[in-house]
Amino acid sequence: MTSEVMAAYHRGSALLSGVRDAMEGAKAPADASIVIPLEIQPGKARLSFFSSFATIGTPQDVTLEELCLESLFPADEETERMVREIASSAS
Repeated sequence: MTSEVMAAYHRGSALLSGVRDAMEGAKAPADASIVIPLEIQPGKARLSFFSSFATIGTPQDVTLEELCLESLFPADEETERMVREIASSAS
């Protein structure tokens, strides 16, 4: 997810009733993080990703009830650059 998409989401959610006040008053500790990165070190490089899980369907959908998708996203600019470079060389 690009930073532009995240910024648009942030602006949109700030329009909801009460959300703006809560966002302005909320401060996370400097050492707190809601993301636990997956770090891979192939050779001298270090790749850092965060993941997102999506469960598809409802318990009534027998064919979909256990379908879960995991997506990995670059957690920093260096990882994004390296992944784009690898993807472009593969095509």
